[in-house]
Amino acid sequence: MPTLIFLVWLMFLLAHFYFVSTNLYWKVWWLDLPMHIFGGALIIVSWHKLNLAVCFERLALPNHPLFWLLVLVLGWEIFKYAIDITVREGYLVDTGIDVVLGMGGGLIAELLQRSRRIVK
Repeated sequence: MPTLIFLVWLMFLLAHFYFVSTNLYWKVWWLDLPMHIFGGALIIVSWHKLNLAVCFERLALPNHPLFWLLVLVLGWEIFKYAIDITVREGYLVDTGIDVVLGMGGGLIAELLQRSRRIVK
């Protein structure tokens, strides 16, 4: 399973770099929407897989995957602003939508993960 997650991350990052290098994010206005949803879900799935290996409960840090998702989503938006790959017009609205979509994708993944635990 770790190899599968690694391959999914690799494909996700390659797609992102391709979209940036070809300016597709700016040509196809909706392209970043599924990327934020999928990115949020991928972060949550990765968190759960890492938690099985590392056992985050032993660390003196907040232990909820949605907390870490929020940290990463906000960090990503700050990073995008810092390297100037944001939209010029409507920056705050675009950033708000990106955060909501990233958190939404992660929330769906978290709910699916919890429902799998209940079913087992």
